[in-house]
Amino acid sequence: MIDNTTSAPGRLFDGAFIRSIPSPYTPSQIRQYLKNIGWPALADAADDSLQSNASPDTAITFDANLENLSRLMYLHTVAFPTDNSDMHYTPEHLMPVEPQRLFTRMVAESKGSYCFGHNGLLLGILRGLGYRAYPASARVLLPRPPAANRTYTYLSHLLLLVQPHADSNITYAVDVGFGGTGPLRPILLADGRGGRRQHVDVDNGVTQGGWVWGTFPPERHRLVRAAYPASSLGALSADSTAPLRDWHMQVSHDPARAEAEAEAGWMTLYTFAEAEFFQRDIEVASYAVCRLPGTVLSDSVVAIRRFAVRGEDARGLLVVREDDGGAAGVQALDAADAADAALPWVGKWTLEDRRGVKRVGGAKLEEVGLASELERVRMLREVFGISVADGDVKWIEGTKVAFRPEGAA
Repeated sequence: MIDNTTSAPGRLFDGAFIRSIPSPYTPSQIRQYLKNIGWPALADAADDSLQSNASPDTAITFDANLENLSRLMYLHTVAFPTDNSDMHYTPEHLMPVEPQRLFTRMVAESKGSYCFGHNGLLLGILRGLGYRAYPASARVLLPRPPAANRTYTYLSHLLLLVQPHADSNITYAVDVGFGGTGPLRPILLADGRGGRRQHVDVDNGVTQGGWVWGTFPPERHRLVRAAYPASSLGALSADSTAPLRDWHMQVSHDPARAEAEAEAGWMTLYTFAEAEFFQRDIEVASYAVCRLPGTVLSDSVVAIRRFAVRGEDARGLLVVREDDGGAAGVQALDAADAADAALPWVGKWTLEDRRGVKRVGGAKLEEVGLASELERVRMLREVFGISVADGDVKWIEGTKVAFRPEGAA
């Protein structure tokens, strides 16, 4: 077993190890998930247990490492949309979060979900593939950046903490459910201040916190040690500073800077603790998100569909849109080394009020206006891949979220 000290970066409090927990999903279900996300066939060509002709009960042999965790995270993000359609287009107005209902909705029916669904599904899949993982909860800062006067929500977000290295307690934050500005890659559970790139060398015991690339350059994400401003806790010091027991998930859309300027441009998305959030907690929190008024999800129809983007293909799109947010992306790609430029990236379609918008990075590629509820539902189906039937519009009629033409009261 690798000797990891509790004081080293990238570990849970007290250096805790995550136990292996059985998955709620069968090997057959996990194979179906891998097929749906387009798991690379060549990577598993010698592994009969991942083949479609394997018996339903044949155990899956999978290399549960960091590289494959990164790949799973990316493919999941592209395969499944972010949406809250069941909150508005069903008679129950609730999003399913129980493991089997999630599998039916997302894998069998090819629908999306929000944080509790995305990360809940991925948790069960990771456990079935041999990863050691557990869910944690977060308070989100709203409105989303760059708005001022932001305040914390209750525990309204879910993410995962994963230990992908064999016999090691090195831990990463994984989140496939935050939405447009959420992370795309695993982030080491270590303070990322200082302008450094995240670096992990398990064989030599190196774990250095830092930033990782986001959905498209120059977007980056990092974690920093934190305490809630309203915390009642303090320390025996002159200023009674609150102990840094929590973590900020932060995003930057500025180019990478020298260390002296490295803190400029970083904004906190949410703050989380390392305490485990259990299935019953998830169900109660999701119910609150669906039922409490005045939240982003309860007050709007949310839909985000990501699509794969190659660096060179994106460069051609962005060059002609330098006056519409494309310049920063081109400059960031030019500044990146060859290995970074070749990384998998994503663009996204986003439902924004009365329109659907297609973007890569900060560049707007296409915009489609909407004039009615039926047009919105058809866009959910045809653009976002979310199967809402025309007849389901009756469940949103008369609510504050029902479509209102521009200028309507």
